[in-house]
Amino acid sequence: MSAWKTWTILFAVCISFVSCEKVAKCDLGVNGHITFTESDSGRLDVNLHLHKFSTQSGTYKIHVHENAPSSSLSCKKALRHHFNPDDGVNGNDIGDLGVHSTNAMGMLHKDIPDISPLTLESGPFDIRNRGVGIHDASHHGAMIACCQILEQVQ
Repeated sequence: MSAWKTWTILFAVCISFVSCEKVAKCDLGVNGHITFTESDSGRLDVNLHLHKFSTQSGTYKIHVHENAPSSSLSCKKALRHHFNPDDGVNGNDIGDLGVHSTNAMGMLHKDIPDISPLTLESGPFDIRNRGVGIHDASHHGAMIACCQILEQVQ
């Protein structure tokens, strides 16, 4: 087989494996980031990469909120309600990303698989340009950080 045919076949095989995933990121500055990755099959996964919330372990509740944070308002005033487009029909808060604990150094690196029906596509479950709030689960739910979910250009 000629080198040209071999290269053409390899190129065709590589093209077939290219993913069309969408990515959105919520940047917490020095406190890390939350990445939302949606595969071409529609599955939306979350990666938590949080740090410097404290110098020791802690427990935090993470939610998607209806509004995005504003630079002129505190997180608590800007975010308001949790994002729940089906009004709890399924018996839970769809925007609830769970309660998670940091390690002894105040860090949390965790993957949350498939948070369906949330999506990065237009529609009632679209989370782009909404906010994420991180609450201290041990101190009456005080909001300690927030960020806006922004789609990333790939």
